[in-house]
This record gives sequence, structure tokens and C-alpha cells, in this order.
Amino acid sequence: MTMLRYIILLLLLFGYRPMMMAEEDDIAQRCALMAARGDVLPLRQLYDSISCLPASGRDSLLSPHLALFCRLAFARGAGDDKAVVSAIDTLERKYESHLDVRGLLALCDVRCEALRRQGLWRDLQAYCKERLHWCVKRSIKTSRRKNLQFYAALASRFADLPPTSVQWTTDSFAVPISRDWPLLIPASINGSESMPFLFNTGLSLTMVSESDLKEWGIALPKTEPLTLSLPTGNVKVQPVVLERLEIGGVTMSNVMVYAVGKDVGTPFNRSLGTDVLRHLQAVVLTDQQLLAYRCGLPAAWAPDATFPIAFSASGMLHAFMPDVGDGSTRFALDTGKNANMLSQEGGVLGVAFFRSSRYALLDFQRMRFERQHDREYAPKSVEAYIQENDAFGLLRNEASLLFTISEADAQRMDAYLTLALTPPSASDIPASWHSYLIDNEESIPEQTVPQMLLNSTSGLLMEVREGYELKTKQMDETDLQGHRIFLPRLLLY
Repeated sequence: MTMLRYIILLLLLFGYRPMMMAEEDDIAQRCALMAARGDVLPLRQLYDSISCLPASGRDSLLSPHLALFCRLAFARGAGDDKAVVSAIDTLERKYESHLDVRGLLALCDVRCEALRRQGLWRDLQAYCKERLHWCVKRSIKTSRRKNLQFYAALASRFADLPPTSVQWTTDSFAVPISRDWPLLIPASINGSESMPFLFNTGLSLTMVSESDLKEWGIALPKTEPLTLSLPTGNVKVQPVVLERLEIGGVTMSNVMVYAVGKDVGTPFNRSLGTDVLRHLQAVVLTDQQLLAYRCGLPAAWAPDATFPIAFSASGMLHAFMPDVGDGSTRFALDTGKNANMLSQEGGVLGVAFFRSSRYALLDFQRMRFERQHDREYAPKSVEAYIQENDAFGLLRNEASLLFTISEADAQRMDAYLTLALTPPSASDIPASWHSYLIDNEESIPEQTVPQMLLNSTSGLLMEVREGYELKTKQMDETDLQGHRIFLPRLLLY
């Protein structure tokens, strides 16, 4: 279901009428409008101003069921699926007489999606059964039951699977990320070799191509595909529950993704949506890597600007930024898009916005977006990487660059990286280094932590981490002391 349809139905749920928009003193209607649209920042300010009033004044401005609808909007904006289910359960049990059929069906969709995200298949199955029986009693048309039947089919298919779970193996980790659009990070499915996935804050769903799943030995169900409505149009998908999805130090078990065919092109046919990304808790995006933190950021983090964020009905991230007046403007944060698309009402902030600061933070624990060190941003060319002798940067961005560069640049990049990944011959290594070299070792001791080296026309290169940055340094004999080099894999350990 599209976000616009959600908004319309939820407005109908509370009897909103367009003609009442002009009545500035009608607080209840303003709350209903902002809650349905997901404008959680101005809604929170208005809601808090009402909540501090005495009970009699509070109830006269905001009925109990409308107050609960506001709290539902806050829970949805924060991605708190448990609170979403609880709020809708209370609305359905205690306030059904206050709601019309269209609004109740809209709430069904929201509750089903919250249960789906948690992988609570038994609960979803029972809820769909109860709501479909309710539809029959209410003589609701079959066409209006399609969404419930969609979720009922999912629940039936995966009823025997355990819920989705998230496990951190470390309190923080770093994975490489591409500098320019598309933003790609490595992820592993069911223990397979890591592959580049799109970091996509513009959609809640995680999508994987059917060909990828077959290559990883994951069988597609032999059932009719389902139809999803995406911003780009209707798409045929096959829901699949993955046993394991790993990103750095986070392992997600029993995660549902959507297998897509040729009608979804690259890079979107291998993309991580906000349903998955929110499990990373807090992530810092730099030019070279994504750093994820489970238990808060290091003390050194000092943002230049902070903005509240929230999830929309479609799962897209939105940021609320101050405008020229006393209010705020809502912008979509969509890393699935390259450039910014701005309008008087807000617009979309793409990768160009994220990269206009040296460090950008998405904090899903506190629902904040923070930036550090404004700068001019321009995409980086293959020529620039080669001129700077930045073999590590070029290797890290290879998959991303292939989406935007010419065939000639692709060939030049391939030649440069082939050299970088080819171990140097013995004649290229100074004689004084030979005591540090091991050319024929078959395995590396488990207790060691190998670090990658690259070959270049000027000698071996090593990448070192300094704070949030990765820097390339030229190797010399001093750097080798206390280490060994395994040339077949170009590792320092």
C-alpha cells in the first residue's frame, strides 16, 4: 500500500474533513492530520502542550482514542513495532465504535506489517484469521480484504518459523562503504561470501534478486508470486525468510526479504531497506567505511548539526529541519537516490546530502540525524584515484563506480587493480626484507589478525585507520618489524 493511501485512510479513520483545515483552533483535527501524515515533530510539540493540562481540559481538546492515535504515530515514527501492535490492539478493542470501516482496515494493514517485521508469524496468522472473520460479519467486500489475505498467505507460509532475532558479536564494527552513489556495503546471506548491497534508506523492504538466491542455494517457493506496490510501480515478488543475514558484527536470524526478478534492476535488486538497517542501532557514514555502534557513540563525536528523524508509513526515513520561520520542514532521506530534489514543501535529500559532510550519523536509538564538518562534495573519478595512488579507495569503490563510469574507465580501473592485487616478484623486494617474507605458507595462524596490502609501481601499500578515517601509507622495512608478509594473499600479520 502506498503512503498516500495510508494517509487518506487514517484521516478518514478520525473523521478528518478538508474544509476544517482552515480552522486553526481545531486542535483535534490538526493532531489527526499530523498523526496520519507522520509529522511527528510538530505533533509531539502539540501533544506535549496538551498533555500538561488538567484532565478536564486535556480531554476536551483530545479524546482518549485520538490521543492513542497520536501515540501510535510516535511509535511508528520511532520504528517501535511492539508499541504499534499494542496501540492498535487497544484501538480495536476499546474504541471500535469510534472508528469507521475504512479506518479500521487501514489499522489492520499497519498492525499486520508490524507483526511481519518482527517475524511473529503465529500471531499474524491468528490476527488475520480473526480480522477476516470480522470482515465477513461486517459484509465487507472481497476487494477490500486483499491486504489481509496477502498477510494471511505470508503467515501461513512461514507459520512454523521462529521470530526474527538480532545478535551482536561486538559492541562496534566497521565495514567498507562506497564513497559515491550507489552506497554499497558488504552483507552475507546464510554464510555465503559477502556481496555488495545497496544501503537504501528510501524503502523499508530488503530485496534480493532471484538469481542471487539460486546461486546461494536458497530455493524459491513454488507458489504464485505476490504483488507489491513500490514507488516505481507494482512489482512481482516472492517472500523468502533467510536463515541468517550478516552485516559486520550483527547477525539477523529469520529475516524476511523479497526475491525480485528482472523487473527490478541493479542496484535495487540487492538492497538493504530500513527494516534491516534500523537493527544497526547507530551508524556513522564516512568516505571509506560505515561504523556501527550498539551502545552509543564514542565521546569524540561532536556534531555540527542535529535533526530529528522518523520513519514514514512506507518505511522511508524523514528528517525535520528548521525553516526560516519557527517551524520545521520535513525532508525524505533517501540514499537510493543520488542527487537532492528540493521544493518549497521539503523534497528528497539523496547521497549528495549525506556526502556534503565528512561524517554523517543515523542514530536509530534516539531517532536523530547528525552531521559533522560541512564540505563541498563532488563524485570522485577513476582518474583521481589513480593520480592519488589510492589503490585501496579504488578497490573499495569498484562495484559502485561500475554503475556510472565509461567502458574505457572500467578497463583502466581493471588494469590498475590487477596490478595492485598481484603479489610482487622476489626481485621487486629489497634483500633486507626477505627475512620477513613467507611465500609458501598454506594457512595463517588463527590467533593472528591479517591486514591487507596492495602492490603498486612505487612498492607495497598498507591501509591504516586513524579515528574515523582510513589512510594509505607506503610500506618500508620499519613497518615490517615484528610482522610477516604472506605474499600469495598480500597479507601483513
